[in-house]
Amino acid sequence: MHEKCSHLSVRLKLALLIAVAALAAPAPAWAIGDCIPDGDWPAPRGDAAELVDLVNQHRASRGLALLRVSLRLTDAAVWKSRHMAKFSYLTHDDPNYPLPGQIRPFSDRVRTCGYVWSAGENIAWGYATPQSVMQAWLSSTGHRQNIEGPGFTVIGVGGAGTHWTQVFGVYDDSGLPPPPAPQPRFFAADFDSDGKDDIAVWRPSNGMWYVRGGGALQWGAAEDVPVPGDYDGDPQDDVAVWRPSNGTWYVHGSPPVQWGLSGDAPVRADFGADGKDDIAVWRRSTGVWHVRGGSSVQWGAAEDVPVPGDYDGDPQDDIAVWRPSNGIWYVQGSPPVQWGRSGDVPVPADFDADGKDDIAVWRPSTGVWYLRGGSSPQWGVSEDVPVPGDYDGDPQDDVAVWRPSNGIWYVEGSSPVQWGARGDVP
Repeated sequence: MHEKCSHLSVRLKLALLIAVAALAAPAPAWAIGDCIPDGDWPAPRGDAAELVDLVNQHRASRGLALLRVSLRLTDAAVWKSRHMAKFSYLTHDDPNYPLPGQIRPFSDRVRTCGYVWSAGENIAWGYATPQSVMQAWLSSTGHRQNIEGPGFTVIGVGGAGTHWTQVFGVYDDSGLPPPPAPQPRFFAADFDSDGKDDIAVWRPSNGMWYVRGGGALQWGAAEDVPVPGDYDGDPQDDVAVWRPSNGTWYVHGSPPVQWGLSGDAPVRADFGADGKDDIAVWRRSTGVWHVRGGSSVQWGAAEDVPVPGDYDGDPQDDIAVWRPSNGIWYVQGSPPVQWGRSGDVPVPADFDADGKDDIAVWRPSTGVWYLRGGSSPQWGVSEDVPVPGDYDGDPQDDVAVWRPSNGIWYVEGSSPVQWGARGDVP
């Protein structure tokens, strides 16, 4: 790893694939790790952006179209450079991430950062300036092919220490709004049937569910998506996970059920008004909701966030999506409602105890909760995960956040509670 030639690495697609891969590919419905560098990683280089100019100068000299800057690919490149600089390695995949012993593939990192189209990457280690690393890449056939790729339209670059990254994309997303801050999935749940949502976390590293005031149960594997819910109609919610690799739902106390495909988003809710949560998925690639034992409904587009809930107060949950690009909520059977903007996190819940889920968003940049028809409390900071739920057993849901850096739950109107550790899923 110490010879100069080993300090360059390239990730290439086949030329024919590059030529035809400009159509959007479906994004995974879950984030694998995140796109946020840890605070103790080496700082990003201030001169890394010069690589964009150097690439475009070279492309112009060859009569090639200039590349625009993709914010999503920039996030992916900066994350990669800082991770490599922190842990002193040079590979396209991300070793020991998101957990020790695991490896996040290059394609998953790029998609987790919000870019869901075909991409290529150059990385390097041991070069002091943008000019020196650019010259090294141009002297390598594979790296030069990426730089001169006629199918690429956008670029993102990053540097940290003497590590450098270029990521190239075939689809021009430079005009799209910035990607929202990644947020772990959350489902409030009452595991002990006392009429209150429980403070609980699921630990992907060992598959353990830790329920405060309850116990610890091993259920699930690192790749799984936690989907607790009341699937059998008794008074308590069930521990459950959905496995993306095989589309199987594993509900504690029930037989496994295969429902869904890799790339789907699990969307458990009571769509049939029978007092049970239904096994269901939303297929981002087609916008179709597939409800087990029910119908298949097309509702939503690839960029949307599924937000099922009971918005009209009848006995069943409604199919609904929130669109980040325009902030509009599309609830089946109701007029569209504009509430929120790109970068917000949708947080539907019954905040006013009227028996209906409220349209609401949480803004990480300010920590403000915007409740349609209600107030706008400031609660939380940018790193937090919004976790609304009824934690005190009164008739309304509480504004609440969980802070990954210290594992503390901050529930409005209650004392802070430390429960969980970095890497857990609330």
